[in-house]
Amino acid sequence: KRDIYLALIAKNKDGFIDETCKCPAKTDKNYKRWIRCDLLIMKWILNSIDKTIVDFLHYVISAKILWSEIVERYGKENVVEIYHLRKKLGVVTQENTPSIGYYSRFKPLWENIDVSDPIASCSCGVLDKCTCQILKKMLNIDSNSKLIQFLMRLNTGYEP
Repeated sequence: KRDIYLALIAKNKDGFIDETCKCPAKTDKNYKRWIRCDLLIMKWILNSIDKTIVDFLHYVISAKILWSEIVERYGKENVVEIYHLRKKLGVVTQENTPSIGYYSRFKPLWENIDVSDPIASCSCGVLDKCTCQILKKMLNIDSNSKLIQFLMRLNTGYEP
């Protein structure tokens, strides 16, 4: 989901799925151009998702509806994926790998976990006025947890 959205932003086409670029009236001279672009975006999205789920997404009539269907069905928290990522993270060890190579095994797992299981965020807007800095504290806890995971599995010669 994230990769598709980033690609749409890069192509300046994200407005088709977040509705900031609305379909003009059928009488508008840009209507056909908008439809062609919307169909192109739909094709990009369909070509970038697993072929096993494409069949029941062909009925949608716009990129916005297609995107909404994907988010509704697959955008929810995926506990199984999070489980597998954390399980992989639990068995990473340094062995004979240099520290940078060892770190590079952690980094993509952490990033995938951060995307799949993000730290809670404020949706009411109060966090902007927060004086206790709870978000900063939560991010520090997460960062320290990652550092400890990394250090715990370093070869014994690196014990702090």
